[in-house]
Amino acid sequence: MTASIVFETLVGLSCSWRLTCVIALLQSFRLERESIPSALVAGTCTNPLIRREWRELTENQQIDYLNAVICLKMAPSKLGPTINSPSRYDDVSRTHFRALDIAHGSAIFLPWHRLFLSTYEKVLRTECGYTGTLPYWDWTVDSQAPESSSLWSEWSFGGDGDSSTQDNCITDGPFMYFYSEFAFEACLSRTIGGNLGRTVNFYTPEAIFRMVSTTKTYDAFRHSIEEGPHNNVHVGVGGDMGIVSMSANDPIFMLHHANVDRMWTIWQSLNPKLANTYGGFNSDGSPARPTDPISVYGLTISPVYKVSDMFSTTSDAPLCYKYSNSIMPGISSTGRQLQKRNYLLEVDQSCNATEIATAPNAYTHGVSKNWTPHSLDRENKRKVRCASRTPEHFALQMKYDKATMKRMRKSENDHCAFTNYINARYPNYQSPCSLNNVEKQTFVPMSDADVAENNLIYASMINDYHSSIGK
Repeated sequence: MTASIVFETLVGLSCSWRLTCVIALLQSFRLERESIPSALVAGTCTNPLIRREWRELTENQQIDYLNAVICLKMAPSKLGPTINSPSRYDDVSRTHFRALDIAHGSAIFLPWHRLFLSTYEKVLRTECGYTGTLPYWDWTVDSQAPESSSLWSEWSFGGDGDSSTQDNCITDGPFMYFYSEFAFEACLSRTIGGNLGRTVNFYTPEAIFRMVSTTKTYDAFRHSIEEGPHNNVHVGVGGDMGIVSMSANDPIFMLHHANVDRMWTIWQSLNPKLANTYGGFNSDGSPARPTDPISVYGLTISPVYKVSDMFSTTSDAPLCYKYSNSIMPGISSTGRQLQKRNYLLEVDQSCNATEIATAPNAYTHGVSKNWTPHSLDRENKRKVRCASRTPEHFALQMKYDKATMKRMRKSENDHCAFTNYINARYPNYQSPCSLNNVEKQTFVPMSDADVAENNLIYASMINDYHSSIGK
């Protein structure tokens, strides 16, 4: 049975949201492969696994991953009868639910999710015969029109929820019959049309590079990445992803957090003297220490690790993986040439960096000056938009206090000001994520040289901006 026949059949079915029915459907219409290899056992870290961007994978590799996720949803729970978890995938989701208070808004956010993702990846490989690795979603590529990402295809993760219903259950894709128990019974929901299509833009590669290259303590970096891009994508996808306690019910959660983890590895590589540093506070207010214990609450049989065990992804205790360089626009499906990058950036000498940096509201300032497109705009295909703010309702879920809110709003405004500066100072510059560069394109893996070229351009713009404002 081909993938297309599977999905067409699923779309044509109607079924009540009962777990037994869902499992039966998944068993009947699981994406088929010729065989399921025997479970893999991780070896030494002389040969680390390579996690790749979703669009780097071949069609068969994507199907293999989707199969493995469905396999977990069909597999029985291993947490014991008192937990009432209906499936192995729900075991995974429950683990994240249990970690809500300790692993969010505290120093352990990054190392806990690193262990969680690694454990999930190992469960896929050892319990479902998956031979690949956990993919990631580089949402900077889709930052200018996230609602148009190919990841929402029915052949990938499925698209939006049905906005005509209160539950916003998704209506296509391999997970359209997923039904979860944690934090409460519900179908898999998304509100992409209500969020991404109206108000949300994601962080650009320029903004992310500024974050990873200029933040000089672990605590500051953790705040920046969690309170900015992490929240931004959760809110944008909406539905289950927009409710922290339910967010791991959506399989896109794993790819989003893999990209957040990738940002940590980039920060570590750009700041090697800081790579093994750690600091801040735990959720109980105690000082965070590298020796703090970290666990996944019995999801698998494993020791209680220390935070410091999560510092290196190639330590083999328990981590053994690296990330690819992500993707870049490659061949145009319409036959047109990709926009050329400007190495020697032409600048607008009249651009006033101080005015841009000190504007009380960078979001309205950039739009009013016609530098930066409005968040709703999709007509301007050359310039980049500011990453959207975290809404109050999501901040309440995260239990942010006044100090955190103040820091987060300042950071959001600061990154938007930098976006305004790029748009105003470099009139001929086009970001790799500009709509001109990503619309109707195929994507290719980035080489080390491509990464170095982009980083050189980004660093030049950052240095120009910071020196102009005396930072």
